[in-house]
Amino acid sequence: MSTLPSLLTSSSNLNHAVSALCTLEEGARALSGMPGGQKREEEIVQTREKILTLLKPELLHALNKVDSRLGPLQTCVGMYSSLGKIESLMEEYVRNRPSSVHRLWFEFGKKSAGSRRGISGSSRNSNLNSARSNELEFYGNSDAGGRGGGDFDDDSIDGDDNNVDGENTKAESNRASFGEWLPTWYESVLLLLSEEQRRALVVFGPQLAPEIMAKILNECFRPIISSFKARLVAIFPPNTKEGISTAATTTSSSSGSFEIICGAYEATLQFLSVAYESMVDFNSSSSINDTDKNGTSSSPSRTKTPVELYQMIRSTLITIGSPFAPYQKKFAELEANQSGMTARVVSSNVHGAVTFTKAAGGGLLQSMQDSVEKLTGLAPYIFPLAQAAMTRFESLNSGYSAPNALSTIDTLIARHTGEISIAVHTLSTNMLSNSAKLTDSFDEQQVQYALDVLKIAGLIKRDLSSFEELTRDRLRVLMGRVTAAIDEECNILSAIESSDHGNNVQVPDSLSAAEIEAILAMTVCAEDGDIEGSSKAPTVLILQRLVTPDKVGKKVFLFPESIDSIARLVRSCQSFVFDICSALPMKHLDSMSTLSVWKQEESLWMSSAPDSYGTLPQEHITHVGEHMLALVQALEPFASDKDALLLANLVMGGVEHVALEPWKAFIDAIDCGSDDFTEDFVAELMKGQALKEILSKEESFQCLEDDDDEGDEDDEDSDMHNFCNQWLDAVCTAVTGRLLDRTMRIHHLSRKGCDHLSVDYNYIVNVFTALGVAGHPHPLLSHIAEISKMDLEALQQRISTLDGETQIAKAIANTEAKIAMMRGISL
Repeated sequence: MSTLPSLLTSSSNLNHAVSALCTLEEGARALSGMPGGQKREEEIVQTREKILTLLKPELLHALNKVDSRLGPLQTCVGMYSSLGKIESLMEEYVRNRPSSVHRLWFEFGKKSAGSRRGISGSSRNSNLNSARSNELEFYGNSDAGGRGGGDFDDDSIDGDDNNVDGENTKAESNRASFGEWLPTWYESVLLLLSEEQRRALVVFGPQLAPEIMAKILNECFRPIISSFKARLVAIFPPNTKEGISTAATTTSSSSGSFEIICGAYEATLQFLSVAYESMVDFNSSSSINDTDKNGTSSSPSRTKTPVELYQMIRSTLITIGSPFAPYQKKFAELEANQSGMTARVVSSNVHGAVTFTKAAGGGLLQSMQDSVEKLTGLAPYIFPLAQAAMTRFESLNSGYSAPNALSTIDTLIARHTGEISIAVHTLSTNMLSNSAKLTDSFDEQQVQYALDVLKIAGLIKRDLSSFEELTRDRLRVLMGRVTAAIDEECNILSAIESSDHGNNVQVPDSLSAAEIEAILAMTVCAEDGDIEGSSKAPTVLILQRLVTPDKVGKKVFLFPESIDSIARLVRSCQSFVFDICSALPMKHLDSMSTLSVWKQEESLWMSSAPDSYGTLPQEHITHVGEHMLALVQALEPFASDKDALLLANLVMGGVEHVALEPWKAFIDAIDCGSDDFTEDFVAELMKGQALKEILSKEESFQCLEDDDDEGDEDDEDSDMHNFCNQWLDAVCTAVTGRLLDRTMRIHHLSRKGCDHLSVDYNYIVNVFTALGVAGHPHPLLSHIAEISKMDLEALQQRISTLDGETQIAKAIANTEAKIAMMRGISL
């Protein structure tokens, strides 16, 4: 003890003083319980304080020279370690290391901001002050003064009212450039960590080096977190209304503001993954300073267990990612705004694709072609937007709050599909409003352009199905990440609570960007109960329900609103094709019931024979027959295109709905329109099978029998013929319904009128028979042709014996009664 004071007179003797103090403390412990113990303890404490006071300047000097010389710092590490004060040295060391990256952070965008000088006068326009405030908001309140410089007072800014646009343009440029600049700043931090990794290993040894690295990384971000948040808010405020306003000002730029946020987050994840490896990559490393000449360890021992160190690093990663937390929490709202703006632009283009037809000078056919081509190009545009939204969800939320995100994307697709459906309806209205031009002469190209609309619906349906399966696959991957992150968290917490504080637990030697993404998302977005274990975690159970079929193999619809919207689009497209294909026959049948020929009486010199060759099909019915025969040729070019047919067949289900309205009108005309007659009854009447069973007992229906012998057609020909026959069936069914409806509205039938009606019906029966479409001609056509020629007494007797026990039988009876009344038979 007597030699120790002499060692404290010079800093060059501090190493010996520390050794002497250690020896003294060992002796004091050996003399524990002996007299004078309190005095010895007091003297040791005083000596320790003196040594630490003298060591502080030595440490600061060593830190200043650390870039060129490591020896002085190594000496200080040895002395502080001997004194049990290594943590205070580590704090002092860490505090000085990140100054260069801090300087780079706060210098971003400052040069141009600080160069505006020289304006005189005390008054300023409020718009200029607002623009200046926007720029300061981007730099952050902590950026405006202090580290980054750049004071903004009224006497140091050069400009006038005309500079406001320049200020706003500059602020917008800073927002965009920040996303490009941030990865370069991260590279600077990684370069610093690389240098510190080498230095920490030499100076502190492999035991303490990881902790030093973790502390340095934390110190790199600790002073700038508030500034980081402020810059992100300036780019795209997480407040929904403010976000709309900010994003609206950048719609003309190459990328939206929320995309800049997500890009910055992706860069942050990549950075954190590399940074983590630099902190834990010491297991196989060794240093020349690890052991002394006697083979004993000369480097300080670790202050934390591996699990505690991992928790420390993990906490640092979470802190670095914290500026993005508001965007993770409000992802669904922010994504709805981001994608919605782009979708509105597409919606405007969709409307424009069909509104020009009214004033187009290239003819109705050219207008139709242009509209369909534009809609074909715009229809699938929504799916890249939806895919980008899903990518942003995966990045920010990593599977958490999946139903909300899926609902947002679902609404996005459904609204776009609805806009396409409205556009198709508008196109149909525009075309039919020019019905005179449309029906003056039949053009096969009208049908072919109309059929192209089916490709639009098929394309959207196919893309939605593909996107849904891709999304399900991604959710399955995210479920695995969420499960692994939750299990890892539970294991770490259990290890920390154990008696050995996790000394024997193996911590990850690397973390991928995806794994860090899951950790950050879990910290911000986890549901209550998620940390209790993956088997009971609500988030895992939700994802499992979304990706796993039920017991019968049925999958949950990820985008139910879009599926309903596509169903409506399909019906709109089917109706549009039907309107084009049936416009001409429907026009010729509309005025059929008011023709004077039905009341015409026979002249004395005309033959009275019922099968007189002088009665020919009337002009309106021959137009219908010629159109139906020509329709076959109009359908075949489209059906022969394999790719077009593949898309169209995706949306051919339920096409029979297009023929319902004429049959409903027919049912109303025969006084069968009560509430008892449902759409199922209408469909049954349209098919005619039940009528065959009733009428075949009295009449011959060989022409109605289906020809099942299709020959040896290959699959492609079969698909083509099936497609054509589906449309021929729909149009034939509708034409039949309209013909029956118009017939039932004839007020009076003379004998000559009955002859014309019978000839017209037999003509259309022959046309439909020639088409060879299953189910045609309809049984009622031949039946009405027969009863139109039936003797009046026989018809009256037949009607009196009919029963109406079934709905079909009642429909037949009412039809015959209508014909009888037209012929003047009293019932």
